[in-house]
Amino acid sequence: MSTPILIYDGDCGFCESACDWIRARSDAQAFEYLPCQSDERRDRFPTIAEEECMDAMQLISEDGTVFSGDRALPHILLRVRRWRWAARIFSIPGVSLFAPIAYRLIARNRMAISAMIGRKSEGTHGSCADDGTCAIPVETPDRK
Repeated sequence: MSTPILIYDGDCGFCESACDWIRARSDAQAFEYLPCQSDERRDRFPTIAEEECMDAMQLISEDGTVFSGDRALPHILLRVRRWRWAARIFSIPGVSLFAPIAYRLIARNRMAISAMIGRKSEGTHGSCADDGTCAIPVETPDRK
């Protein structure tokens, strides 16, 4: 695999905005973007359960390593122009304790955030409720 693949909730306006932000600030071939709900994702990555990619973005690196949620962020930022410096923040002591909490808080409320920023979401797919909150499971040991 030569291009990292970013799997995201394609029904989430906030998630789409995040992908748009990354696209605008990175090289055209920096990432391949794949909605979690797509047949292509299911065909190419059957070991990534839909529940996993609905609960946290998944980044599949060039060597096939899967980084989930907050652990994907520094790998993404390393490829974003003018934001590479921010990837180093994740190596600061204490950030590794805060990052998962912040990520889960945002992920859990991504549909409500979508509405606040004026981005339409395609409903409350998967683990999301009508109030815009989304269930986030406990981290699985097989994902980094």
